[in-house]
Order: sequence, then structure tokens, then C-alpha cells
Amino acid sequence: FALRAQQFVELVRAGSTEEALAFLQTTISPFVTEARLEAIENLLILLVYEDPSSSPSGELLQVKARKQVADRLNRAILEILGQPRLPRLERILRHCQIIEYDK
Repeated sequence: FALRAQQFVELVRAGSTEEALAFLQTTISPFVTEARLEAIENLLILLVYEDPSSSPSGELLQVKARKQVADRLNRAILEILGQPRLPRLERILRHCQIIEYDK
């Protein structure tokens, strides 16, 4: 769902409001559940405002939100492939930071 929602956000970012609405109706609507209603409402809010970035859901348009979706997708792919969620070098670096912090 998060990846589809990000696709919707990218359509809104590009100013393709009609395409975003069609995408919402055809691609996201099958994912509607009680648990996702708030997330879908946040997506819809982007369409209501002339400047979506100034809407209450404007944070969805920020690079930080895009990065979070990409990180979730990468972790899911690594998990499916049986790979560690963090690369070895990053894990070693984190361990070093913890050891250095504890000194």
C-alpha cells in the first residue's frame, strides 16, 4: 500500500490531479480497509488544496516521506531475499558508534 500511496503522491507533486484521482480510484481503492482509512484521507486531502504542500498532509510531499517509503521497500526486498536489513558495513559502523558513545 505504501508504494502505491507514494505513486499517488508523485502524481500530485507533478500536478497531474486528474491522473492522481483516477489512480486513486483504480489502483488504491482495492487496498481500502478500516485500518487504512486515515492514510487514504490524508492522500485525498492533497487533492483538495490548490497548493498540496500547504495542506495538512503536505508532509507526504517532502523528500523525507519518499525516503521512508524507499527504506521500507528496501527492507522488505532484503527480507524476502534472506539478506540482513542493514548492510554489514552499516552494522559495524553502528556498533562502533555505540562503543564510542559508551566510553
